[in-house]
Amino acid sequence: MKRLLMITAILSLLLFVSCEKFGNNAIVGTWKATTMEMNVEGMSMSFELAEMGAEMSFTFRKDGTGEAYMSAEGERDSMDFEYETKGNILYLDSYGDVEEVPYSIKGNTMTMNLTEGFIEGYEAEVTLTLKKM
Repeated sequence: MKRLLMITAILSLLLFVSCEKFGNNAIVGTWKATTMEMNVEGMSMSFELAEMGAEMSFTFRKDGTGEAYMSAEGERDSMDFEYETKGNILYLDSYGDVEEVPYSIKGNTMTMNLTEGFIEGYEAEVTLTLKKM
């Protein structure tokens, strides 16, 4: 009986650790932006990126590093970053500049809310909807 209780306790501990690890890794992978909703100084807009000929994606690696990629109007750009998640906040560190980005994940869909500095010189709120590749 003691042996059965010990095995049950060990299995419970492993299950708990596995669930915690899975939750932390939910963001790992490549996410492609599909829509962008913007509110710039009271004016709201919504775009399907593919219809505009634009691409945007974020790759999050298990080691806490990642890459952002964007292509629009023949121009392409990428940026490396380090990241950390705490609760529903994604901390993106690119060249020492850390941004706090509220985010949520439901299934294979992520929503990121960007505010500060997204459009320089304007008060803007931007919501990106991304799908896991």
